[in-house]
Amino acid sequence: MMNLGRHAIGLSGIRTVVLLASLAVVWPTVPFAAEPVGLERFVVTAGVKGMTLPCMSRLEDGRLLLVWTTGGNAVMGAFSSTGRVWSAPFSLISTSTGHDFDPNVVVSGKRVLVASTNADFARGIHTSITTCVRSDDNGQTWSPRYEIPMNHRYTCGKCHRGIRLKSGTLLMGYSWDTKCEKGEALRAEGAMQLHAGVMISTDNGLTWKNGGDTGAKYQHESADAVEGTDEPAIVELDDGSIYMLMRTGTNHLYEARSTDEGKTWTSVGPSPLAGHNAPAALCKFQVGERRGILCVWDNAQVRYPLCTAASFDGGKTWTKPRDIAGSTGGRQASYPTCEQAADGVIVAAWNQETPDGTDVRCARFTIDWLLQEWVP
Repeated sequence: MMNLGRHAIGLSGIRTVVLLASLAVVWPTVPFAAEPVGLERFVVTAGVKGMTLPCMSRLEDGRLLLVWTTGGNAVMGAFSSTGRVWSAPFSLISTSTGHDFDPNVVVSGKRVLVASTNADFARGIHTSITTCVRSDDNGQTWSPRYEIPMNHRYTCGKCHRGIRLKSGTLLMGYSWDTKCEKGEALRAEGAMQLHAGVMISTDNGLTWKNGGDTGAKYQHESADAVEGTDEPAIVELDDGSIYMLMRTGTNHLYEARSTDEGKTWTSVGPSPLAGHNAPAALCKFQVGERRGILCVWDNAQVRYPLCTAASFDGGKTWTKPRDIAGSTGGRQASYPTCEQAADGVIVAAWNQETPDGTDVRCARFTIDWLLQEWVP
């Protein structure tokens, strides 16, 4: 178990972050025209320089918290009740050195953690730290930034929502690089050899320890693709097991399963979902008596189209994929995140490249819309 020591912050150390009146100010999201019944799409924020890597989770009070990176050195956040209208963006993590990326969210009751990778790439890919801010009042106030020890020289891939298990244990997905572990400095992602796994907390996010890892050997589909397993998305199934989907350099997402709350992983191999060198997002949903898991991912060997599908058997089979991003003009729509809103509709957000920079875009869609073209 890793104790954060002086970095573990109680309520007395909480500072108030100015939220730009985020509970009252409406950020002008831009809807798309002539949408099909059951699907709505919006631009949350436009023209960001660099990738935005959004991550979203539903808070205990029912609101959605969406976080993303901007300018390479800040993690921003915004709230929404339904995914249609978002609060004014506010700063959560900002540093004067290195780059902040891979933001994620872990919700446990009123406690909310937002963590991010910080790295300086002046000498290549070699080391990183994980920084975090914490709220104990559903995001009204936030702690100062502190570090979560990861016990590896270079970690990344923390771009998906963490989860709270039925037992109360918290899991946060991440990846670590085996070459950096030996002291190497890498020049590009294509040189990386990654292992995806989870960090585990049994004290409501105060301390974390390393869980089990996954790894894979395969034939690369492109020279710039990562090697191994990266950027894991995780979800707890109804039987208490954990299902994981991972980015790989092959022509499929890889999957893995755990029956001991992330301590070990089995059945590591290609999933039924096609995709190359891009991550997926997972969430659970329930509509009436129908329960399942949802995936959003790039259903191709490039980072478009961005599609969604559902599984009603724990990821063994999936419904027919449906495109949620629409035409991208050959530019990528990637790094998705998804969650069921309080009104029952699924909300997904993603990183959308445009001629003017990168947008954070989101979509709202119903399960009925998703299943329109699916025959069981």
